[in-house]
Amino acid sequence: MKAKKIFFILIAVFVAHASAFSQNSKSYFQMGNEYFDKGDYKNAVAYYEKGLLVDKTTYGANHICMGIDYFLIGDCYKRLGEYDEAVSNLKKALEIFESPKIQSEKSVSETKEDAAKFASETALDIGCIYEALGEFRKALSYFQKELSINLKIYGDKHRKTSDAYRNVGYMDLHCGNFHESIKEFTKAAEIRQFALGENSLEFAESLIDLATPYTATKNFAVALSNLKKAEEIYSLMLKPDDVNFAYLYQNFATYYRQTANINQSLNYGYKAIEIFDKNYGENNPASIAVYLAEIEKCYALQGDDSRALAILLKVKSYYEAHPHQNLAAVLSSISDIYRNKGDYENAIVYCQKAMDTSKKYWGEKTPGMADLYHSMGLTYELKTEYETALSFF
Repeated sequence: MKAKKIFFILIAVFVAHASAFSQNSKSYFQMGNEYFDKGDYKNAVAYYEKGLLVDKTTYGANHICMGIDYFLIGDCYKRLGEYDEAVSNLKKALEIFESPKIQSEKSVSETKEDAAKFASETALDIGCIYEALGEFRKALSYFQKELSINLKIYGDKHRKTSDAYRNVGYMDLHCGNFHESIKEFTKAAEIRQFALGENSLEFAESLIDLATPYTATKNFAVALSNLKKAEEIYSLMLKPDDVNFAYLYQNFATYYRQTANINQSLNYGYKAIEIFDKNYGENNPASIAVYLAEIEKCYALQGDDSRALAILLKVKSYYEAHPHQNLAAVLSSISDIYRNKGDYENAIVYCQKAMDTSKKYWGEKTPGMADLYHSMGLTYELKTEYETALSFF
């Protein structure tokens, strides 16, 4: 989900169950783990799949080891960018973990407790994949499943429940369910305040979360108040050049951009970049994200296409050198600027590059691809090449 929300994949939890595997599949499992630790997911998945074949003949369909096999295979495919295979295997794992007939060498109660924890992590993993694909409503349904499980096994005061509320909150935010998002972020904040205290960094993070939906619902005073409270906490707990300040300033930049105070937004955006650069060096991914999310948008709102284009070309160069799925959106934005300037040939070139990049990361049947086809059609329509335009619409 955003920079402040990461995949919480607890592979270590699954690895701890190595003793539950059959003796024959254990060597495959261990070899898979070795390759996984090296980042060689292609070889890792090959060994996990060999282990799965052995376990199929050793255990019944509802054994917890089968769920673990499918999870590890799915997680590898996710990391390889093969999302269809990833989701297919993870859903098989989730079905096993949620089965009332699930079995293991442990007692029934211990088995169900472990399975519930695994189900939570698997639902989270599937949700994160759908989020990356831009299928936010599907992601929302799996994050809601994660939250429901966490409430049952951890209770309503646990950190993992707080994290699950944040996941649901972000997806409701993406889906435009701003009031629901406020409720979920508020729940997360209350848990963190109760468990960690009102001056904790985690509580400050939740205050920052709340600023976005409050801004979206035009509760500007509340949004700004939350950001300033977070700043007070950070000032008590952190040095001025700590990266948490950079993320906070990025959120201030977003707030001021959305309230049409472009100069203030640019000021906070560049302050965030300065701190990121100091901590990570120039041309780091965090700074690039601010350039893309805030600085370029501010220049676009000012109608300064030249500066906006310069920022996009800078970001494009970075993502070409450090491959990232955001490259598709950057290429699309460059195409839009060229189209608005009447440079239709460059608009077509960059839109095609955006399509190729989007297909590489997500395939053809995504909402993003539909938007790109529409964009290409619009450009050809402006060129008065109507038949070609219709082929894209």
